[in-house]
Amino acid sequence: MPPTENTITAAPRTITGIRAASGAQTPGRQTFFGSTDMVFPHLATGGGWATTLVLVNMSATAVTFTQGFYDTNGQPLTLSLQSVPSGDQLTTSSIQGTIPPGASFNIKVLDQGTGLKTGWSVIAYDSTNARLGGYAIFRQSITNTPDFEALVPLSAYDDYVFMMPYDNMNGFVTSMALVNPATNTSNQVFVTILDIDGNNIGTDTISLAPGQQLAFAIPDRFAVTQGKIGSILFECSTNRLAGLGFRFNPGHAFATIPIMNWAGLLD
Repeated sequence: MPPTENTITAAPRTITGIRAASGAQTPGRQTFFGSTDMVFPHLATGGGWATTLVLVNMSATAVTFTQGFYDTNGQPLTLSLQSVPSGDQLTTSSIQGTIPPGASFNIKVLDQGTGLKTGWSVIAYDSTNARLGGYAIFRQSITNTPDFEALVPLSAYDDYVFMMPYDNMNGFVTSMALVNPATNTSNQVFVTILDIDGNNIGTDTISLAPGQQLAFAIPDRFAVTQGKIGSILFECSTNRLAGLGFRFNPGHAFATIPIMNWAGLLD
């Protein structure tokens, strides 16, 4: 039976694959299928964290989508999900739903009482005459402090060259997540660390297996950024990468940091 409006049902889901092309070490030189699929680069539930995923149908026609959930190693991640406001619940690693024209759809990831779970999610749909938008709401609850929230927009599959600022001064910490959303190819992310004046102060190479997500605090992985402000350039060996950033203040409140794309970064 097809899904009814604003409901979720279990559905098999496989991340879109690729076909190899020449020049694999040059960013943007591999051809992937499913280029309009969208990624939530990070989700967290349990251990004081909660995530709500929001989708909006910007089209004049109903959109049926499938959404898969994956752990940090790219394996299916089984979660307890709740459709808001209907309250329908489902425990699965993939869902399918239909969103009417102009409608929105909220999915809350429920705490299963088994501690912190982290991972990422991908959404696939026919975008020929339709378009979905969306964002994730992250909430952190800490005893004796107010709850903090931040919003992270959906990411394109092809954020394979981008810059992201960092601020690790005065007790602030910048964190981020990177995802390789391909199923059958590894990629390398070439990192150039810049200070506030644009000077190169360090480099690194991050290897991501198919479906792997890596989340880390910038000053922990790149010690040269400790106590500094600047930006980081990320260049991927394939044309499939997704990322996001967070800025935490000393009081635990946090905000999202946008990644910055520009075609000129490829020059």
